[in-house]
Amino acid sequence: SGITEDQDIRVETKNIPSLVITKKSDKDIYNVNDDILYTITVKQLVEGAEATNVIITDKDFTKGLEFDLSTISCSIKDAVIKTNDDGTFTVSISKLEDETTVTVKGKINTKTLKEADIKNKASVVSNQTKEITSEVTGKVTYTITTKVINGTISEKVMSIPFGESRTVTYSPKNGYRIASVTVDGQAVEVTGNEYSYTFSSIDDNHDIA
Repeated sequence: SGITEDQDIRVETKNIPSLVITKKSDKDIYNVNDDILYTITVKQLVEGAEATNVIITDKDFTKGLEFDLSTISCSIKDAVIKTNDDGTFTVSISKLEDETTVTVKGKINTKTLKEADIKNKASVVSNQTKEITSEVTGKVTYTITTKVINGTISEKVMSIPFGESRTVTYSPKNGYRIASVTVDGQAVEVTGNEYSYTFSSIDDNHDIA
């Protein structure tokens, strides 16, 4: 009340940022000895907006999947990368106007892997946005390598799913007999006319000769 002259009122608005996150792996199916390359992509979708204090976290993953934390890289050069004792890591970015990518390599530890699928989840949160996540799932397979001298044997068996069984058959040439069978470097007993060996509940690569 009591206005006796014109007044100027200025209202400033800011575009509110919106983030999306995508976690991908370079393949869908891996042999247990393969390197795995993961890529996390975070995009800011609103033109003219800027997300601040952006925190990308790679956290929930299947037991048996292990990251090589020395391979973590981010497309934004001044990003701060923090690794944790439990194998997880975070990438902190002060501001994000468009997009960034984070990559990391992983391997399978056959001593601790207890399932067929390897899952990995990443999340992103900022001062302006709530936490959102993205998960990727891959399959682990195994290989049985075969070799024989003076006889025949099943061909190399590849892409065996976790936990399944496979039987390898072999036989000597005419005039020969089975002298020894070695599985994963260890001799196994051969009796009678047993010309096969079964690998049960497979959870690692194997070889037989």
